[in-house]
Amino acid sequence: MAAGSVGQAVLVAIDEKQGAAPAPSWRDLPGPLLRLAGDYAWRLIAIGFVFYWVVVLAHHLTLVVVPFLIALLVTALLSTPLRWMRRRGVKRGWATLATMLLAFIVLGGILTLVIVRAAEQAPQLGNEINKLLPHVKRWLITGPLHLNAKSVNNLSQTITNTITKNSSTIASTALSTGREALNLVGGFLLVVFSTIFLLYDGQ
Repeated sequence: MAAGSVGQAVLVAIDEKQGAAPAPSWRDLPGPLLRLAGDYAWRLIAIGFVFYWVVVLAHHLTLVVVPFLIALLVTALLSTPLRWMRRRGVKRGWATLATMLLAFIVLGGILTLVIVRAAEQAPQLGNEINKLLPHVKRWLITGPLHLNAKSVNNLSQTITNTITKNSSTIASTALSTGREALNLVGGFLLVVFSTIFLLYDGQ
């Protein structure tokens, strides 16, 4: 009798075990929605990380990338006279040299024209400024500001004192300007050499 009861209990336990739902796997624990969000999250983080370092690298390579892009544009402009010389039987080296000389002549002519025009207008500009200064002083004294005449007349001395007090700031600004000018010269030389190589090796 006891054996029959034990057998029935075993059969009931087996039936319950077979009918019970399977235990959830560890892959099913987060749920499909949360798992999908996690997959997209780490991909977005990786893309943002790569984009950040690309921007940083581009910032540090500005002095190289920008002149090279300018050299590409200049090469596209100078490729027409270069091809014209090549069709006339001029060797590539001489054609490249002649094209660069032509570019320098044109650029020098434009700069000369601008400088000459500025030099011609400089005396007239100085005369206009000298004529304007008394009117400015009169307006500062009799105008809505009603400044003291002595202060207005001593304006040059005030400017000199201000420059003397801020000499260190002016010096640092001049140093920064000199550094930028040096970078500009280096960029110009890089444009020139890049253009020469692109013209010589281009097809």
